Amino acid sequence: MQNTAQQTDIFERHNLRETQKRREILRVFQLSEHALTHQDIETALEKNPDRVTVYRTIQKFIEHGIIHQIEDGSQIFYALC
Repeated sequence: MQNTAQQTDIFERHNLRETQKRREILRVFQLSEHALTHQDIETALEKNPDRVTVYRTIQKFIEHGIIHQIEDGSQIFYALC
């Protein structure tokens, strides 16, 4: 229950509409102890995710300052801000 309240707070602070998919993807970041690749995120989601939805959600999270992007020259990683 507390995790849901934390998520709602994050969405409100960043002026971003809260949807089920966004909550699921945010939860993946909250449970991770390290930066994630796009593939890591897809793998962590319970149901077969739509790649486009995951991509768009990641972009929205970046635009709204929830996560940031890290490039190491060969891969792109994402982590909570």
